[in-house]
Amino acid sequence: LHSIELYAIVNNAGIQAEFLYDDFLELNDYKEAINVNTYGAIRVTKAFKNLVKKSRGRIVFCTSCICRFPAPGMGAYSTSKWALTGYLEVIRHELRDYGVDVISVEPGIYCTPLNAIERTMKAMNATWARASNELREEYGEYWFSRGKRFFINVHDASPTDVTPVIDAYFHAITAKYPYKNYVVGLDAILLGVQLALLSNYRFFYSNHVVIEFSDIFEGCQRLLTRSSGLAGQLDCFIMDVRSEESVTTALNHLKRTTTVIHKGLYGLVNNAGVSGVPLPDDLLTLDDYRRVVDVNAFGVIRVTHAFKELIKEQRRELSVFGVNVCAIEPGFFSTPMVNMDNIEEKLHIVWENISDGLKQQYGKKYLNY
Repeated sequence: LHSIELYAIVNNAGIQAEFLYDDFLELNDYKEAINVNTYGAIRVTKAFKNLVKKSRGRIVFCTSCICRFPAPGMGAYSTSKWALTGYLEVIRHELRDYGVDVISVEPGIYCTPLNAIERTMKAMNATWARASNELREEYGEYWFSRGKRFFINVHDASPTDVTPVIDAYFHAITAKYPYKNYVVGLDAILLGVQLALLSNYRFFYSNHVVIEFSDIFEGCQRLLTRSSGLAGQLDCFIMDVRSEESVTTALNHLKRTTTVIHKGLYGLVNNAGVSGVPLPDDLLTLDDYRRVVDVNAFGVIRVTHAFKELIKEQRRELSVFGVNVCAIEPGFFSTPMVNMDNIEEKLHIVWENISDGLKQQYGKKYLNY
């Protein structure tokens, strides 16, 4: 840029993703949304970040009001925007000392080519058509027609003038004291309040243990050893959540067991996870994010999709049919996943692969710290 500085990056690119319940989505639907809405923004930010650091400028992300409440039927889109929000919140802290403001713009629903009626209806019809006959019978044509009518009603009630969003971008870039978050549109505020209060809001009206893993830790081996003495009470086997083949093999194993055949599968615990490299975004590559997302996000989705049918045979489907979906949010525990030898090895590998400019910028003392 020679004498001209780059003062701001605006990450505005995004796709809508499929608009149906998770039952009808495939893992690739999630990957497609995350590849653009999450990885795309990370890719652009990492490419231009050093220029913004030099100018002490701003990085602006277009997230969504969807990050403020659960929105049934928008699983892939919501997942990608939640992931993006997590990323921007982290680099907001990392770039504070450089004088760089990291800002999120959270628009409501606007009529744009992104959610054009014709394209959305075509996508919904294609997703419905590819589903199994059993799944379509379970939900029914009436449910699907209500879903399409709901989308049309929301679309028709949404504003076409995107000036408020543009104004938010302009203020975020030019204001002396920009906001950290811009919630744009009255609908974004009111819809969020409604869905947050109505926990049951709908857009459309045993004894088996599978060890999920990407790396087998000591605890997994202990559980496998213990299960050998509990024949008929505890059945343990290995499943790599990164592998469709491994997950399918585990599913078929369960389907052949007497208990599952007669009683179904009562519970599914998604516990598999890996820790990322504990370094600032400056020192990470997109592959560092992919490795973690492939286990901690795609692995969970892959396993849930595979085993959900067995859960539904026992209690039917999710909140509509009485199945509880629970989240456990642990703090920090000393486990093999955060083994210091493994972490130090990863830190040194990352450090050796970064540019000399970044090494000089952070300094060897930073790594030791």
